[in-house]
Parts: sequence; structure tokens; C-alpha cells
Amino acid sequence: MYRYKALNKQGELVEGEFNLTSEHLVTAELLKLEYIPVQIVSVSKVSKRKFFISRAFKFDDTQFFENLYDYLDSGLSIDKALELEANSQPHESGSVFLNQLVDRVRQGGSVADAMQEFPDYFSALYIGVVRVGEQTDSLQESLKLLAGLTQDLQNFKEKIKSALIYPAILTSVMLLSILVLFGLVIPRFKSLFLGMGIEMSGLTAAVVAISDVLTNNYQVLLVVLLLFIFAMQYLAKSVRTNPVWSRYLLKAPFLGDMIRQYNLYIFAVVMQILMKKKITIIQSLDHLKDAIGNIVYKEEIEVMRREISRGESIQKVLNSALFTQHFIYLVGVGEETGRMAESFSKLARYYYKQLDARIKALMTYAEPAIIMVLGLIVGLIVVSMLQAILSINELAV
Repeated sequence: MYRYKALNKQGELVEGEFNLTSEHLVTAELLKLEYIPVQIVSVSKVSKRKFFISRAFKFDDTQFFENLYDYLDSGLSIDKALELEANSQPHESGSVFLNQLVDRVRQGGSVADAMQEFPDYFSALYIGVVRVGEQTDSLQESLKLLAGLTQDLQNFKEKIKSALIYPAILTSVMLLSILVLFGLVIPRFKSLFLGMGIEMSGLTAAVVAISDVLTNNYQVLLVVLLLFIFAMQYLAKSVRTNPVWSRYLLKAPFLGDMIRQYNLYIFAVVMQILMKKKITIIQSLDHLKDAIGNIVYKEEIEVMRREISRGESIQKVLNSALFTQHFIYLVGVGEETGRMAESFSKLARYYYKQLDARIKALMTYAEPAIIMVLGLIVGLIVVSMLQAILSINELAV
């Protein structure tokens, strides 16, 4: 048994069921009726999904923007396209929030304003690009751009996750081993050394002291660990709103370069579509400020806007601390030749490749770096214990 949703000749959504053995047969039957399949789900799968309805819902933003683009390209209105996307969601939570989005749009609000009410699903970047599309009568093009952009960002996230999975597992195992050494092994060696009258000094004394702190004050250390986790969460939120923290991260080795390249990529991608629509540079910067997420770049864009409105060229107002010389040069060339859209298109491709190379470098160097650091810690522990054990020979003499 299969349940389906499809579009009839009039573009209306119809639902029903077929008692067939495969999705392929259901599709063939719908095509005979001149219906366009939207969703085909096994009834058993539906029951299973409802049983686990409380599980976390993961919104597929790439597929969302791709589908909206396809619907608009087929001639549907935006509210009808959103309704179809809501009805085709495999998870009830997705269907509920998208239906709420449809209601906002049908009440007369813009798509960007409606998306703004759901920040858990739509970032400032997505909202800003959609707003640009609505205000420049190029919503379909903006959705196509977002489909590609979200796919690129998803690829970056997947690469970073792949780069960190093995080092994370390795780090967990090594830290557990270190805790076992400090919590169980070293205290036994300490008792042995004290029983034999061995005087512990230097590295051995330091390692034993650390072991004593860990075993005697583990409750305090757990509290400190929890406070550290909360502090990191607070810092992550502050980076989005506090320019001081954001500027500090931009100066951090390696990470700062990745943050800069990511923001330059977003800057170039959004400006590319704005320049194609022949929007003035002042209006473009207004739209860009809404789309870009980094607080430091937001402030810098506002400064740029004020300077350009006074007659300065965009090349002169680009801050070399936030924009690379390559970025500034290509923008200047585009400004002089009147081909800004092409310049930003080249910059988008360039910084995509740069960011991809940074992620590959992270994958290459993170694992050996973690092994070296943790291996050094374990090595120091082993050496400290051997130092005390070898001193037994001195006592014998």
C-alpha cells in the first residue's frame, strides 16, 4: 500500500492511495492519469515515522531552495510553491513550520520577512539573499543561487566533520588513557615508591602531584569542566554579536584566515547577483549588510557605504585588514572597466577554492598534531615513572 500526493492538470494538489507493490508502479499509474508525482510514501513507512515523530528534525535547506526554484521555473506562484514543499516534507515538524511560512506569505508579507520569523531554519544570509531577489524582481535567480550556495556550505561542513572525526576519536581514547594513568596507575606506583622509601623528585614528583590533584579534587574539576563548556557556548554566541571577540578570532592563526576567506566568499557571491541586476553600489551594500553574518564585516560594510556616498571609490574604501590585496585589486579592475559582476564572480570562485584548500590542510595536519601532543604527554608520564623505578638501583648500591 502506497500513499501519494500529486499535481493534476489544473496544478491542484491531490492525494490518495494505491494498493501496489512498488513506488515504480505507483509512479506509472499516476502518469497514466496525467498526474505529476510530488510524494509517494509506503503506508508502513508513514506509521513508522509517526511512531518516531519526536526524533530531531533536520531541515534540508539545499533541497528546499532547489525545489522552490524548480516550482517557480514551472510557472507556480511563490505561495503555491511553498505549499507544495510543505506538503512534500517527510517529517511532520517540517510540514508544520513550512505551513506557517505559507500563512505568513498569504497574509501579505514578503518571503524574506516570513523566513525571518524562523531563525532556527533560515540564517541571516538566506534571508538577505531572498530579500534581494524580491526587491530586484529576481527571486527565482536568488533561489537558484541559494541552492548552489547552501550546497557549497554543506560540502564545507561535511569536509570539516570528516577531517575532525578521526582526530576526535583519537583524542577521546588518548584522554581516557591519560585519566586512567593519573587516576589508577600512578597512585599505585606512588604507594610502591613510598613503601620502598624512594624519594620522588623532578618530573616524577610533578606527575605524582598532578595525579593527587585529579584524584582528590575530581568534583571540583568536574565543576570547572562544566563552567568551561558553558563559557565556550557563551563565547560562540558572543562572537556573532560582539565585535571585540570577532576581531580577536580574525587575528587567530589559521582559523582567522578561514573566517576571512569564508566572509570574502559570501561577500563576492552576494555582490555578484546584485551587480548583475545593475543595482547601485550603495543599495548593494545595504542588501549585503543584511546578508552577511559576521558582525565585524557588517560594521565595515556600513563604513564603506558612508565613504562611497561621499564620493570615494569602492577600491579605496576596502579595509586591507579585512580584505586581501587580491580582492581589492580585482574589485578595482571591475570598477574601472564597468564589469563588477564578472570580478565578483571570479572572486567567489577563487575564495571557494582557497577555503577548500584550507579545509584540506586542516584534514592533513590536525591528526598528526594531536598525536604528537598527546603522545608527548603520555611519554612524559612513562619517563617520570621509569626515572623513579631506575632509582631503585641507586638505593641498592
